[in-house]
Amino acid sequence: MVVPDEHVPVSLQSLSPAILAHAIQAIPSPIAIIDAKQPNTPIVFANQALYELTGYSQDEVIGHNFIMLEGPETDKAVIRRIRRAVKNGQSIRVTVKSYRKDGSMFWNDFAMSPLPARNGSVRYYVVVRQDVTSAVDYEKEQARLQKVEQQADQLRKQKKELLGLNHAKDEFISLSSHQLRTPATSVKQYLGMMLEGFTGPVPKRLHVFIKTAYDSNERQLTIINDLLRTARLDSGKYQLMLQPTDICKLAAEAVEEYRPIFAMRKQKIVTDFDTEIEVSVDPLELKIMLLNLLENASKYSPEGTTTTVAVRKKGAELIMSVSDQGVGIRAADRRRVFEKFTRVDNDLSDTVSGNGLGLYFVKRIVRLHGGKLKMASTPGKGTTFTITLPTS
Repeated sequence: MVVPDEHVPVSLQSLSPAILAHAIQAIPSPIAIIDAKQPNTPIVFANQALYELTGYSQDEVIGHNFIMLEGPETDKAVIRRIRRAVKNGQSIRVTVKSYRKDGSMFWNDFAMSPLPARNGSVRYYVVVRQDVTSAVDYEKEQARLQKVEQQADQLRKQKKELLGLNHAKDEFISLSSHQLRTPATSVKQYLGMMLEGFTGPVPKRLHVFIKTAYDSNERQLTIINDLLRTARLDSGKYQLMLQPTDICKLAAEAVEEYRPIFAMRKQKIVTDFDTEIEVSVDPLELKIMLLNLLENASKYSPEGTTTTVAVRKKGAELIMSVSDQGVGIRAADRRRVFEKFTRVDNDLSDTVSGNGLGLYFVKRIVRLHGGKLKMASTPGKGTTFTITLPTS
């Protein structure tokens, strides 16, 4: 008796059709066979995995073609390639959007190969489908992330270039301002000496011209000083000179310094101070900040109005405010007023001068002190700027 070797391979031809059919049904990949000789190339066989993938029943699949899986986003060019492959007896593998019976979309890895007869003719094609949605989504996500990273790199590069340009701009402003300040200061000194009589009596007909030149030079120096101060603030290296300061006394000095301007414009300025409040601040910069707010309040307020300067201590915070009864600021302009070189249009903007740096400077100084700046404004009724600083 001869015992068969269990390791001898079995030919497919020796297997019964029932065994082959059972094997195909057991394969987890969706498989179908189409008949290319019949009209519309119907499906003549499908395994259970195909029904599970598509949601269609056997009656809905056998005798029909794969047009049932096409939908609104199925690439028609890919479908034409598949039909051309069938016509030419060729294999093809593509990835195409397909749709289940319930309408849900999935990415379909479609692989089709001809099954040649013994005479070489092709009637049947075997089709293997796979749901590769996860893989496609992953590739798309990776592509998206790569694109985002490329854009981020580009933005970082642009930011670096912009920072370089901004630094160069600040250096230019600082250098130019220094170069302008020296001759402007000399001009002011000589004009002042002439007005004070150091060069002898000035004829009345020349006095008005010299005084006009002196005043113009004074405005020029103010602009130059503002540019220099802004350049220092933007350099990122600006250091406050902090020291214990009586804020009420400092605010009172700023008010008295600006009171003649209010009087000249027929305006009033009043104060509302708490008792002595000592806080560690840079007194010079804080005073300049208050003067900027007072100048802003006076310039944009009509005659007969009142500006109120208040200083309060609330818990661990110092609260200062400058409230005017001026033209106010429109909602659309409130964010812009703190930008450099910005002047917004209002009823008085054509009658007053300015370089658009005052409120920008105020905001930067408040932030350097670790404080907050708020603005409340009603067009036609006035504006209040409130500064909150930590007291410790």
